[in-house]
Amino acid sequence: MLIKQGYWVKNLYLQNRKSPITYTYGGAHSIKVSLKHASKKKSPRNNGDDKSICHAWGSFKPSEKIKKYFVSISNNELPSEMSNDPEVLEYFNDTAKTVERIHIKYFPQPFQDYLRNVRTELRDIIKRTVDIFMWRCGIHGGHNPLSGYGMSFSFDGKIWYGEPPGATVSFSSFAIHTPPEQVAIIIRKLIKSKHDQPLGHQMFREAQSLRTSNPRISIIVAMSALEVAAKECISKLNPESIWLVENLPSPDVRKLINEYIPRLLCKTTLEGILPLPESLNTSIRKGVTVRNRIIHLGHQAPSGESTDEMLSAIQEVIWILDYCCGYDWALRFISRNSADHIMSKIKTSINNPIQ
Repeated sequence: MLIKQGYWVKNLYLQNRKSPITYTYGGAHSIKVSLKHASKKKSPRNNGDDKSICHAWGSFKPSEKIKKYFVSISNNELPSEMSNDPEVLEYFNDTAKTVERIHIKYFPQPFQDYLRNVRTELRDIIKRTVDIFMWRCGIHGGHNPLSGYGMSFSFDGKIWYGEPPGATVSFSSFAIHTPPEQVAIIIRKLIKSKHDQPLGHQMFREAQSLRTSNPRISIIVAMSALEVAAKECISKLNPESIWLVENLPSPDVRKLINEYIPRLLCKTTLEGILPLPESLNTSIRKGVTVRNRIIHLGHQAPSGESTDEMLSAIQEVIWILDYCCGYDWALRFISRNSADHIMSKIKTSINNPIQ
């Protein structure tokens, strides 16, 4: 049987896209994921006019004991062990009206556990797909950019039944334009090669989501994101250094970026792109100072303009570290001045570095 999970992706613009964008994960359950624009008729009113839906579905083989609950739902019949429960009957008659709308908590525990495991598997794949989209397309937003849509199942792939509602996951939102075909191909390769959005990017997106509501925490998280990104870069460039990165105290992040990582790039086509341009160095130095004053002295965040400048510099450096790791397209998301500085330092020319 097929089980499908869906999430709204608010302000994800799939412009001029008549057919869904589909990715195949495969695996034991032959998982596939699709992204498509949601029509206004299907969109919830409180989510605005522009959004998309991300679905993940796969082929599952529940035991006969579990399958009977799906059959009961499809026939709109209460399972035998629930049919004499006064609480269930009251909820069914007064609130749910149909079996598929009975809250999952009223079903036997084995069925709850099965649905929870399937929901987790599909949700994680949806989250990974959207995260990779956001990373590759340089999209801002919180680290969880989805909102609940629902689950359904089908025995034949034609007729679908809703599954009992249960615990939902709350997400933030973001905006994205349909990636051109070349970008879509890269995204498919990232998904197929089991890449995930780097933790540094996830943390920075969270920092951005806190920019207005809690600027002090935003700065702290952003600086931590930069430190994580630097360590991720070191681990990728020199896998033998993973133990040192994980177990030894971290030096100033500027030393890692300006002194240690350049040694790892020595004798490569990227030799010379670090240290950072002075403008970025100045902003990162300021970020370190401000972060320390907030943590150790309880200082307030600087002005909004100053905070934005620091966050912008941190994000740019994280993209530069991605470029050091071999993601040529990362230069697309940094300023023209920084990109020119980097390209002028590279000894061997690289064709189309920002595509």
